[in-house]
Amino acid sequence: MDIRQDTHDVLLFGGTGINKLWHWAGQLYYRELSIALGGAHVISLAFAGIVHPRLRHHHAKKVSARKAASQRPLVLVGHSQGGVEALWQALRSDRQVDAVFCLSAPLGGAPLAKLANPLNRLPSLLHFILDGVLQMIEGSEQLVRLQEHARDCGSRKSCPVVYLIAAAHDGLVPLESAWLFPSDYPALLVHRILLLGGDGPPPVGLPTGVEIWRTAWGMDNHISMITSCDLHNHIAERLNPLEEVELVVGPV
Repeated sequence: MDIRQDTHDVLLFGGTGINKLWHWAGQLYYRELSIALGGAHVISLAFAGIVHPRLRHHHAKKVSARKAASQRPLVLVGHSQGGVEALWQALRSDRQVDAVFCLSAPLGGAPLAKLANPLNRLPSLLHFILDGVLQMIEGSEQLVRLQEHARDCGSRKSCPVVYLIAAAHDGLVPLESAWLFPSDYPALLVHRILLLGGDGPPPVGLPTGVEIWRTAWGMDNHISMITSCDLHNHIAERLNPLEEVELVVGPV
């Protein structure tokens, strides 16, 4: 489908490692979630999310900016680094975004990314090529700017509803990173959610207001959460109040 004629109203941003070459793999991995959302349009990150975020932003903006005009709500969903990009587009897009769902998005960084710190000593060109990984380190320029954009958006009248969904046993993105968001963003528009497997008690010391979404045992980690039917159903339920979202399956 020509992107200029695309009328999808739910865009699903995949995580690090899925690029245009491996887009078919992303389609398979996110297939059940896409179907649960009525056929969300799966978008692979430019250059698998490894290069400088500016290239990633440009590709994602090009996709959303060229969508055919629609009066229906636009919803963005993103997993891992795709969640960072989905939120970036939701806060920066010229078109009104009604809601954004961030699934284990490292908004405060991913500890494993610190292993890439030695790359900072590489020549500038190589540094640029690998900067997508470096920008996943806590306190990076990209993550700081994302929080600033959220504050700026919070000062305006129109802001998207933001769902920050963390997995209870995520070995890549800590809870506090997945839930990081400025306090001056309208509180009623921010939902912090914990995907928790099994029927055991929730972790001790959860912040006030965190909503628990139960799922099957073993489905509450960074990789398997995407295949959780309970997660699919919860997100689909949140889409219903957004009024007649038309969804069509199709690759970018």
